[in-house]
Parts: sequence; C-alpha cells; structure tokens
Amino acid sequence: MDVTLVSIIWPRFGGVLHIIFALLAVWFFQAFSNTATFLIITPLIGLGLLYWFGRPQPRQIAISLAIGLPILTLIIFGIEPVLRVSQRLDDGNLQARLVPGNGVNLIWAPDGPGWPRTGANWDEAQQVCQYLNEDGLTLAPAPQHIWRLPTVDEAVRSMVRHGRNSGGVWDVENATATYKTHPDKEFPLWNTYSQVIYWWTATEVDEVHAFIIVYDGKAWPRAKQFSPACSVNPHETDEKKGSAGISFLRD
Repeated sequence: MDVTLVSIIWPRFGGVLHIIFALLAVWFFQAFSNTATFLIITPLIGLGLLYWFGRPQPRQIAISLAIGLPILTLIIFGIEPVLRVSQRLDDGNLQARLVPGNGVNLIWAPDGPGWPRTGANWDEAQQVCQYLNEDGLTLAPAPQHIWRLPTVDEAVRSMVRHGRNSGGVWDVENATATYKTHPDKEFPLWNTYSQVIYWWTATEVDEVHAFIIVYDGKAWPRAKQFSPACSVNPHETDEKKGSAGISFLRD
C-alpha cells in the first residue's frame, strides 16, 4: 500500500521502486522459480512500467482506492481465518502419542528429529524414519526400522478438528480427500505455533513425486526433491502393528 501511494504521487519514482523490489525478489528467491516469477517478479516489473509511463487519474480517487480496497479485502477475507485460528486447540503435549483415527490407530513421533521444524526432501524424510530411535528423540548411528512415514490414506484418516477425528476418506481413484469436519492445524498431529504446514507421506505418485498433506486436510503431489519438507513418524508396537509416522514441509 505504501509503495502504491508513493507511486500515485510520484509515478516515476514509484516505478523505479517496483523494479527495485522485483530485483530484491530475484535475490531473495535465488532464482526465477515459476511461482516467484509469475506471482511476484513479473507483476512488480509490469506495475513499475505502468507507473513510469502512466498517471493514475483522478489522483484523489486513486489514493482512496489504494487505501480502501486493501482494507476492505482484509476485513472481508480476514474474518474466517481470524475466527478459525482464534479457536484452535493446543494441549501443549509434544510427546509421542497414540492417535486413534478413522479406522487406524497410529503412534506419532514426539517433538525432535521425527517431528522436526526444519526442511527436508522426501528421501531425507525416509532416512530420518529409518534411523530414529524407539523413543523418537534421537537418531541412531545405524538404521533401526522402527518408524515409518504414513500413507496418504492414513494421514487423511488421522486428521482432527477440536479434539475429534475429522472423518477423512481418501479417494484413490480421484486422489482427493473428503472430510465430515474440516480439519485444521491442531494437536495432536500439528504444532499450532510452528511454521510447518505440510507433511510428507509415504504414498508415491511416480518415481519423482509423492503426496504431501496440508494442515487443512488437502493432499497434493509434490516433487520428492521439494526441500521445505520434514519428517515425523509413528512406529510399530506390540499392541498396534503398522503404526505410522509422518513428515512435514514448512512455509
């Protein structure tokens, strides 16, 4: 909004500012990635050129729109997220725990290497699972094969909202997840205060892609080398064979 107001009052200076921000975006993202190019860099360059050659008129109306439209957008589209996030539940328990789901009972790893707060790709997440000790708190020098990533079906069936299972079902044919109750970033599968919003799953799409699951229950295919990913993992027990672990991505 500030840059827009400057550009309306001093168009050519504002045009240069947009170009500078575009160059900073190139530096920040370290490359012309598709997302950065189409959503950030190209629009900034285009706006810079428009301000350089054009003059928003009448100026007073342009200033009013530059201030009013963002505020109106914030109010309209901010109501639901504010209400939802303010009602999130967090019991503060980051230990390993048994999570009874929709047809599955899985033990999920505690806060630590198996429930990390930094990024890893799919292969690295698999490796963390293999080397994670039984307590889920440390990595062993040799593979332990105690923990594993969950399948996308298991992850969908384990999603919760306000302490209750969301009734998730994974449609294999259409590769979509549906829920009776829309899940959210709440315990026991998510750290409400972490930046992490994705988990890796064990379900592969092909040789180079695997499914991730998002905090709101969506499941998407992503390249296995997608690096903002991490791993969390439940494990096999004498009581519940086949309990799973999960890994996550961060924003």
